[in-house]
Amino acid sequence: MKKTAGIVVLICWFILSTANGLYNLIRATSSTDYYIFSSNGLTPLFFFFALGVLLLDAATVVYLFWPRPTGFYVGLSAIFLSLIQSIVSVSLAMSDLPGVREAYEASREARGLSIRQESLDMMFTPQAMYLVLGVVVVLNAVVLFLIIRNRGYFLHHEIKSEA
Repeated sequence: MKKTAGIVVLICWFILSTANGLYNLIRATSSTDYYIFSSNGLTPLFFFFALGVLLLDAATVVYLFWPRPTGFYVGLSAIFLSLIQSIVSVSLAMSDLPGVREAYEASREARGLSIRQESLDMMFTPQAMYLVLGVVVVLNAVVLFLIIRNRGYFLHHEIKSEA
């Protein structure tokens, strides 16, 4: 089946998301997300989310190249688990913004990246956290819309057999 612009966007999104998920798992213990979960005694939940999102994103990439009806539901699951992870992460981060800031700063230092205190002052406020969560929700809503709009791409085999 022909790949429309929407499918190409989905392929790019899920490939980048898969790469990002793999990177986050590789450097898990030095990541800010790991700090957020581990400082709340939820380290297993961090790995559940990280591994779950990675596997669902990777499976979605496979189904985008070789569409099957299952791929539609796998893609939906990837988006929903990613949204749940983001909401839980921000909720946990809000309970310890100074600690999250320190973890973020240490993570950047460990990777040799620059740190601007003015930027950190702006980033680690409740308003900024909710803004970031809002942007994540909007981006995921766009991807969700693309998946639903292109459901025929995944369900093609199912529709074809009914005709």
